[in-house]
Amino acid sequence: MRPFALLALAALLLAGCLQGSTPAPSGGSTTPPASSTPPTSTTPPVVTGGAAVRPAHGSNATDNFTLEGDESVSLILPGQDAAFTFVGTNGGANASALFAPCDGGNPRIDIEDANGTVLDTVGPHMRCMIAISWQPFGAGEQLSTNMTWNGTAWDGEKLAPVAPGTYYAVGTFAVKRDAGEIDVTVRLPIGVTDNRGAL
Repeated sequence: MRPFALLALAALLLAGCLQGSTPAPSGGSTTPPASSTPPTSTTPPVVTGGAAVRPAHGSNATDNFTLEGDESVSLILPGQDAAFTFVGTNGGANASALFAPCDGGNPRIDIEDANGTVLDTVGPHMRCMIAISWQPFGAGEQLSTNMTWNGTAWDGEKLAPVAPGTYYAVGTFAVKRDAGEIDVTVRLPIGVTDNRGAL
């Protein structure tokens, strides 16, 4: 009688353990195999501390003239470099573009603070004697300018780091068609921080 009771008890326990379970594969694991493709997410990254997450791009079109602007980074520490590129295109009939080698070129790039004040990023330099003039600028032609800025500006007679905050690289493309002079402008925000953890 005792062997029969033990067998019945074992059968009941076995039936209870198997109820609602799935048999394990031959490897002994019930975890499905991992996919070889990494998961993707359409959720945008969370931005913390107000830091920008990607470099800015800007575009402005006026009277068939277009100015495109790009930056290499969106946030720097003083002493680090941010590079800016501005490309002006004549998408219409023949025109003229300003030739201004002594005035920052064309397109010209200025760094402005949040109040619109242009920073002195050049400092003391020799006077340039090349005259400003208007030169032919044919349909489909382009002019481009690059600038690198390290988060510093001249304050009186010395170069010093600027205060943390938002600044702007402002590209200005000076062109004219017929008698009308046009300034096409693009502003790219660039953050300057003194907090290394924000980068």
